[in-house]
Amino acid sequence: MPGGGVPKSAGDFYESDDPSETTNFILQAASNAGEDWTIETKVLGADLHGGYAQGGLIAYADDDNYVKIDLISPGSRTRPYRIEVRSETGGLARAPRPQVEPLPEGTEDAWLRLTKRGDVYVPAYSLDGENWTTFSQWVGNPIEDPDFGIFAVGVDEPGTEVGFEYFAFDGEVNCGPDTLAPRTSAALDPELPGPGRTYDGPVQVTLEAADASPTETPAAGVAHTEYRVTTNNEIGDWVRVDNVDDADPFVTTLSLDKPGNHVVEFRSADGEGNVEAMRSVSFRIAGVAPCLSDEFDASALHPKWSFVHPTSEEPELAGGSLVYRLGSGDLEGRGAGPVAFFGQPIPDGDFEVVAKFTADLMADDSTEGTDGHGDAQAGLMPYQGDNNHMRIAQARVGDQGGGFHGQTFFEVVTERNGSTTRSARHDLDIENRQTWWLRIKRANDVLAAWYATSDPEQGGAWHQIALGSPMNINTIMPPANGPVYVGLYGAGGSADVSVDYFRVTPNASCSGGDGGDGQAQVKVNVKPKSLKVAAGKRQVAYKVALRNTGDAAAEGVKVCARAKKKLVAVKGKACRTVNVPAGGKVTQRFKLRIKPAARGKKAMIRFVVTGAGLEKQTKKANLKVKR
Repeated sequence: MPGGGVPKSAGDFYESDDPSETTNFILQAASNAGEDWTIETKVLGADLHGGYAQGGLIAYADDDNYVKIDLISPGSRTRPYRIEVRSETGGLARAPRPQVEPLPEGTEDAWLRLTKRGDVYVPAYSLDGENWTTFSQWVGNPIEDPDFGIFAVGVDEPGTEVGFEYFAFDGEVNCGPDTLAPRTSAALDPELPGPGRTYDGPVQVTLEAADASPTETPAAGVAHTEYRVTTNNEIGDWVRVDNVDDADPFVTTLSLDKPGNHVVEFRSADGEGNVEAMRSVSFRIAGVAPCLSDEFDASALHPKWSFVHPTSEEPELAGGSLVYRLGSGDLEGRGAGPVAFFGQPIPDGDFEVVAKFTADLMADDSTEGTDGHGDAQAGLMPYQGDNNHMRIAQARVGDQGGGFHGQTFFEVVTERNGSTTRSARHDLDIENRQTWWLRIKRANDVLAAWYATSDPEQGGAWHQIALGSPMNINTIMPPANGPVYVGLYGAGGSADVSVDYFRVTPNASCSGGDGGDGQAQVKVNVKPKSLKVAAGKRQVAYKVALRNTGDAAAEGVKVCARAKKKLVAVKGKACRTVNVPAGGKVTQRFKLRIKPAARGKKAMIRFVVTGAGLEKQTKKANLKVKR
């Protein structure tokens, strides 16, 4: 499009409530390209004469979700004055907002470049078309499959044209030869409770890769899949599995049974060397059930507090309380900054958590909080990330709170993908309750929150705070986004907060199942331990015996059979849940189908037994198939 001109439309879409007039977007569909790309243009800006008239490049989902780099003539300027980068998510402007101004006198044109790498956008510019400058601040924005191209808006000076000398694209193009990378999906077995949730036994991850290409070009086919596993923040090595049989789709499986938080990263490549962007699936495997509640009467913070926000200062345990410093920032929009948060994996199913707080928020003279207001706040928070969480807290009105400055109140706030919803202020008071109680309850995936200003155990009343719509945990914190933690939160100041207790109902047993009074003690035996069968054998069977030698029933004991699916497959349910009475015995029979690929090979079958209050046990059995 040599020297093509685009009229500047009226209006604007940057933080605008009515961008209906901003129509001059010339875009290509996201489906025309792969996930990563670079676009480039030369903007001819001789007709940019103030009024925020502008033209440039854009990655665009809608008027509230985009990333742009443009040549602009702001305010009363009469020439192109600035090159700027702007971004919005959910209608809110995102930081950083890099720019260069003033441009050299006489500047009319600018070369602009925008590179997409996953959710990160790298902006660059040139004033001569040869020497490029990349902005030191890159922009993160989780736009899903944005369209891309050029735009022109006049804002306060519509009508004349912005010229574009060319538009260049560099990346995977969905036309011509196969330039599309494969697409790999991940499935978990058992299917429930699902990604981001907690399993009580081994998990098998199945990666299925399929290649694609434009309809007129044959797909090159999946060449290999590779994956790596991060367990409890320990990053494993990449494992590559080659598609030697040219399977379509190509399936790779792996099994994990170690207790803790797991993240499986994966990607596939095709025969043309196209490699897909790395994707991931996460989940947690429970070991011996933790004691979720904490009276903070130990000498150090218990390791069950497995998540600490990276901006948190080190807490202290003193006099039977946890003491931590409020973070000086907040989690909201532009004010995002240092906070304090100490969390543990959220319980599965319905639960209730109550905590007692003590702090003098009114005495906090900090001016380092959100927008510099010193809005000290402390409370409880289920947390998945800075943009996905729910919290209830007592907070102080900052110095821009008008006649309420310095008073404290209670509120509930949710943040869903960066979009904030908050309740009204409850119990606004100049007296500053230096001791307060908070409660969060989950029932059928809906969260509810209460506060109290006198001890509920001594008859103090709970007061509920509600939003306009139910707080569904799976909507606010989608399971596919990763694990959710629940714990203690603080922000907007510098005061110290003291927490006397953190109590969860129901609370799992802290015992390790050692066979003492009132404990279950399960012993596992597998028969046969070694088996050799003829080449034509189609099926084998194993018995798993569970004997409880303790003096309490073992309930909800999970028994799972695992084997390489390429050689053998479990018939029926691979995992069963049983109850073993005190002094009793339960036997489970597993049938396994022998596949043709097992001929002349050895296969190992693992039987894994887990349960609340029990140590995980794994028994192995060997199977050899004759030629």
